Amino acid sequence: MTQLYEYEPVDESFLTEGDGAHWNVRAEIPCDADTLFRIFEDAQAWCDWLGCEDLVWTSPEPRGVGTTRTITLLGDSFDEHFFAWKPGRRMAFRIARGTNKRMEAFAESFDITPLAAERCTLHYYGTVRLAAPRITWPAVGLTMTVNGKLAFRRLAKYAFEHRVRYSPAMGS
Repeated sequence: MTQLYEYEPVDESFLTEGDGAHWNVRAEIPCDADTLFRIFEDAQAWCDWLGCEDLVWTSPEPRGVGTTRTITLLGDSFDEHFFAWKPGRRMAFRIARGTNKRMEAFAESFDITPLAAERCTLHYYGTVRLAAPRITWPAVGLTMTVNGKLAFRRLAKYAFEHRVRYSPAMGS
């Protein structure tokens, strides 16, 4: 069995004030805010647009603050705990434990702002602290920024192609 490492239990303040590598990405997504949030609630959608190997919600519905899920990404598995959940507007979490022994603390937020019918802005930001020399943290933040921008291009394409499926009007 793969060993799990416990990470520092950070809170909301770690997102902007935490000691670690920071990133901050904004992207316009071609669907309304509620539709984007529904995409975020679908485990398979994350695998489709983000390219993660697996994502499983590990707490029952209804989801909200305290919700948990496990994601497998780039060969590592992480248990996420949500500390912010506002349908159609925001979800934010910390990673509680995972298989990456170099990670010490991690939190990220997905904030959604409605723009007009069929458009919204996604603001993605976070902080990670690694057991690595501090001098490497800016490069880690830059990597997260670049990867976020690339992922959101795929998300925008996915949202456009599947917006009807996830539309609140469709009752899915």
